[in-house]
Amino acid sequence: MEASVQNSMKLRAVLWLFAAFVISFFAVGFPYWQIPYAKVSLPSTLYGMGLVVVGVLAAAARAVGKARFLAVILAVGAAVPAPYLRGLLLILRKTQPRIICGRSSSS
Repeated sequence: MEASVQNSMKLRAVLWLFAAFVISFFAVGFPYWQIPYAKVSLPSTLYGMGLVVVGVLAAAARAVGKARFLAVILAVGAAVPAPYLRGLLLILRKTQPRIICGRSSSS
């Protein structure tokens, strides 16, 4: 009985962390993705309501989801730079030819 309670608490923490990451990713990313890349100025571009959402969800995952402190910092904290990396990869994908084994894919 005790093991099933611990497993359900772990599952609850994982679900809270996953939900907090996804919501934080879009809360930070959506306003960031609306700005043209040439006008992006980090870190001031990321300041705003998105970081408030990250903080609130991190606290909720810790308090309600009973997630461990380090797990909350790593999972929810990763949601802040992730939208920037996604935008950067999309830009690089559009502008750079794919190089496979030293050859351009266009040849």
